[in-house]
Amino acid sequence: MEQKKIYKDMFDKLEKVKQEQLFALKPLKFAVNEICSCLAAKHEVAAFTLTNYLFEASLKLTLIYWESGGKLIENLNDFEDLYRKGTKKYLGKDIFKVIGSAKQSKMITEEEGNELLFLLHHYRDPFSHASNNSDINKIKILSFDFSMNCRKITVNGNPTLYFNNQERYMRNMAHQYFFKLYSYIKKWDAMIGELRENAKL
Repeated sequence: MEQKKIYKDMFDKLEKVKQEQLFALKPLKFAVNEICSCLAAKHEVAAFTLTNYLFEASLKLTLIYWESGGKLIENLNDFEDLYRKGTKKYLGKDIFKVIGSAKQSKMITEEEGNELLFLLHHYRDPFSHASNNSDINKIKILSFDFSMNCRKITVNGNPTLYFNNQERYMRNMAHQYFFKLYSYIKKWDAMIGELRENAKL
């Protein structure tokens, strides 16, 4: 019964996110809704992978808007030119450097930058390229030989153990990862909205 309540509360929370509006970051609403649908259907690995995409896309788009000072939204005649310059500047740029640019431009604080770097190193990078995750490599499990002697081994020496634990990691952390990133998306969306208002003055 308790498990059903937990699931219902999470489902309601996801539905609420799907109903919420984004303004400046509206082009990314499709990804937000898709992640919510995946989580509601318990497709956590798919949600985790999509959150990696959303992380990079939302950060770069917000930075393009931020560096334009709101002109990107207000001056529609310059929209394509400004957006084209922004994408050229950040397209293919390492997200680590993009976080540095966001801090330098005062879009995010030092503390926020450190939190985004944590998400980058512990969630996004290790699962974006199917590379070995240092957190998972440190996991040790009990192993028994034919004589029932027990010892602890790390999972990185066995692909089955490694990828099983990688899957478990993504399933366990998908909700937390998404909601942390989404809190930034809401904040960035409001910040760009404020830039828009200031651009009218």
